[in-house]
Amino acid sequence: MKRFVPACLLFAAAAGAACAAGPVPVDALAATVNGDPIAVSDVLSAIRPYLADARRAAPLEKDPEALWSAAWTNALRDLENKQLVLQQYWAGDARLPDYAVDRTATERIEKQYGGDVHALQLALARDGLTYSDWKEMIEEQLIVTTMRQTYVNANVRVSPADVARAWETRRSEFAPAPRVRVAMAVFPAGDTEKTSAFLARVAAGESFADLVAAPTDEERMLGAGDYGFVDPAAALAAPIASTVLALADGKVSPPVVLGDWQYLVCRVETEKTGTDTLESAWERIEDTLWAEAAERRFEAWIAHLREGAAIREFPPEGIR
Repeated sequence: MKRFVPACLLFAAAAGAACAAGPVPVDALAATVNGDPIAVSDVLSAIRPYLADARRAAPLEKDPEALWSAAWTNALRDLENKQLVLQQYWAGDARLPDYAVDRTATERIEKQYGGDVHALQLALARDGLTYSDWKEMIEEQLIVTTMRQTYVNANVRVSPADVARAWETRRSEFAPAPRVRVAMAVFPAGDTEKTSAFLARVAAGESFADLVAAPTDEERMLGAGDYGFVDPAAALAAPIASTVLALADGKVSPPVVLGDWQYLVCRVETEKTGTDTLESAWERIEDTLWAEAAERRFEAWIAHLREGAAIREFPPEGIR
């Protein structure tokens, strides 16, 4: 049975556009890769992070169709690339052992659902998926990871000379990210009385960090407390991290609303660091150069796969 999603829902996901087109069949073809189909539903399932990327790349873009088109194109291309990698895997003789998929599935159930298989099944049902579908997705992810390891990562080398050269020519890029001491208070969204009372205590001279040093269990679960010195980009949610980095030491942010909660964020102080040296930066440089080389090799590998592939795309109305 065909499933249909109104086109307005698709474009609303990009920027809240009005519904001007007819229904788009979710099980229609988005593309074929050497004859293997990629459905519109596959692209819709994958597209959310690409929409976010499209907005970051063009923050002033107001045309929802332009945002949608960019996200669709990038999501579809990555799905095509994934299909090419899977095809190369199945054309070869090597196979993942069954226990690798089972072990990964068990680890994910434990990590994401606390070992509760019923909770997983409920989540899958909400998405219209079966347990077999989920296991197949895990297997495909493992295949892609294994193929990349074989054809890309295992062939990447970074020499000491590469590291020394990068230190001389790109030194400013390898300065360590400043660590800052972060403290956060959390209140229900819209509760101006509690936030105002808290800010009044800070304005009267009480320490923000001291006031949040012993959060309740609920507050701790929501992220309140004194985090000590952290790299905001690595330790905090993106809206909180960007807020911290925009603050001066000792300053408190306006409320940052995330869902049903609002956060007051204090950048308590910035950690003092010594002068960076090649020795102290060596690992950062090596990791960066390795990642860059791996990405170049991956792109070359994918380009080679695409050169010999028969790829046909069937963009829905509104995709440019």
